[in-house]
Amino acid sequence: MMMKHAFRPLPTLLLTLLLAAGCGQSDSPPPSTADTGGPDVEEDAGSDVDAQPDRVVADIVFPSDTFVVQLDTILRPEAQAVNASGEELEVRVSFESSDPEVMEISSAGIAVGRAPGAVTLTARAGDVQKDWPARVVSAPVASVDVVPANYTLQLGEAVEYVAVARDAGDVVIEDAGEPTWTTTDMGVASIDARGIARALSVGTVEVVATIDGIEGRATLTVVDAPVDAVAISPRNPAAIYPLGSVTLEAMALDELGDPMPWVELSWASSDTSVATVEDGVITGVAPGTATISASVGDLHDEVEVEVIFSVQEVLAGEGAGCVISGEQLYCFGEGSQGQLGVGDLDDRGAAVRLGYGPGLRDVSLGGGHGCLINAAGELYCWGRNDYGQAGDSAGDPVLVPSQILGARLSGGGRAAFVSVSAGEEHTCAVDDQGDIHCWGRNDARQAGHAGASTHVIQKVGGGHDFVLVAAGSRHSCGVTSDDFAYCWGAGDRGQLGDGTTPTTPSEVPKFIDGGYTFAYLEAGEDFSCGLSPSGLPVCWGAGDRGQIGNGATADVNVPRTLALPLGSGLTALTVGRDHACGLSAGQALCWGAFDGGRLGRELSADQSNPQAASFAQRFVQIDAGDGLTCGWTEALEIFCWGQAPGAGATPAAVVFDDY
Repeated sequence: MMMKHAFRPLPTLLLTLLLAAGCGQSDSPPPSTADTGGPDVEEDAGSDVDAQPDRVVADIVFPSDTFVVQLDTILRPEAQAVNASGEELEVRVSFESSDPEVMEISSAGIAVGRAPGAVTLTARAGDVQKDWPARVVSAPVASVDVVPANYTLQLGEAVEYVAVARDAGDVVIEDAGEPTWTTTDMGVASIDARGIARALSVGTVEVVATIDGIEGRATLTVVDAPVDAVAISPRNPAAIYPLGSVTLEAMALDELGDPMPWVELSWASSDTSVATVEDGVITGVAPGTATISASVGDLHDEVEVEVIFSVQEVLAGEGAGCVISGEQLYCFGEGSQGQLGVGDLDDRGAAVRLGYGPGLRDVSLGGGHGCLINAAGELYCWGRNDYGQAGDSAGDPVLVPSQILGARLSGGGRAAFVSVSAGEEHTCAVDDQGDIHCWGRNDARQAGHAGASTHVIQKVGGGHDFVLVAAGSRHSCGVTSDDFAYCWGAGDRGQLGDGTTPTTPSEVPKFIDGGYTFAYLEAGEDFSCGLSPSGLPVCWGAGDRGQIGNGATADVNVPRTLALPLGSGLTALTVGRDHACGLSAGQALCWGAFDGGRLGRELSADQSNPQAASFAQRFVQIDAGDGLTCGWTEALEIFCWGQAPGAGATPAAVVFDDY
């Protein structure tokens, strides 16, 4: 096949004349239109070109992708200036070479091949400048061979092609340019810049390689291979939670058992109310078992996926409770203060999902409001907000979780939160720098500063490295990284635990006396209880309703051990507003205010020493709120007792609206 040039080489005599014209004196006249290959445009400063958009150069169009000149020969590069509508303009296009030692452009606009190699020609017309790849070759490409010339692939297979350029004498051109690749139908077979073709669908295409404008072609046939089986892995996928997911892989196999990854499979679930599937990703919907299948034609494979109910934690607040289940947050009960965080003030008899999982770091419910810390350490609060305790300007309830910004760090950015406690009418949280920040009501300096109540977070002083915080009603406490505890706020009933009962509140954390260390503590209305690292339970503060649990009703200003039943020990401890509970071998033991059955027994008076609840349920974890207690069992059953959403001294089961 002969080389087809858009522009032929000029005769030797004309070349000599043109080169001579390009080497004339500096004051020689410019070449005529015939010499330059295009008409001149009169450049008149007073012309109205700018007023006529159809005469303004908008682009330069090249006749080929690459301009090629043979070594020691000449060729005139030509291009067309066009306006914004693509119409040709009678405007001269000039050229400049990026490397005259490879390709020289004479003043007459003639390209001369000086040495093999690649350059860039810069074309200019009007105010437009555009680059054109160019090359000097030892010989022009006359033909291109594509190897392999004829080939057959099965679906999904690949083959690498090679393009060989030859001159008019059928001699291989060693310094030929890189080919560009394509196929006549990229849906049947694709090919990348390296010449690797991949079979995508059944059919026949031509593989096309182009070098210096010359094409070479080869035939590629794509055939199907019969599928012998379908296999899903893993065979026994792990159980998932509602809204959780697991990814399965499926592969078509040929008769030799070899994978056929190009075969597209269809996925299906036998029960989409339990689990759905899309491209192998199984998503749990509700507890149950679903059969997941992958198929092609009449062939299929299937596995069973179990969606399980799980509980990580149960929380009790004021007339409401929450559950972390399947690493998602659900809330139920009274909603008059927005304490459910679901966007309205309605009550919910069944738990409704707020989301915010997985990876919740902490959740706390207080006196009509709640807060959570997500996996990223971001803090959100919702519910009652008359003192700004939900993090917004004091006033109406916050109906959905709204973010509370952390303290700004000296180097920029903000600290992440690690622990939060929603108190009666204020909130406190610990950040990852070991600092406690509080906001909301501060009439007794329970928010740790001497200012007025505010929704703006305020850092608690003292310079301690805190890991945990407990917000009560008129006081707050924190535990440091070395297990010591400090309290601040009102101390008139011994809440500070430092052996004093001051009438003036303290915004400065006071060290709890008695030589105790703490692994955990919680605060209620003017009293607190905690567990030592060895499991010793103690309480201090107001005791008028028996909430100290030491068999008496007097206030105490230093920690006192509980009067536990003989042979009992507590593995968990939780504090409500004016009662407290613990777990002993899964049995709930409660003390303090008896109203509404919150102690789990039919009583007519407060209890000043821990007593086992009257019901048989054994709990993994419990939480005391304002007038109620909630917990969950090893059978993953959730119960509340006491005031609504509890049902008195008899535990009421919590159900779910959705998962």
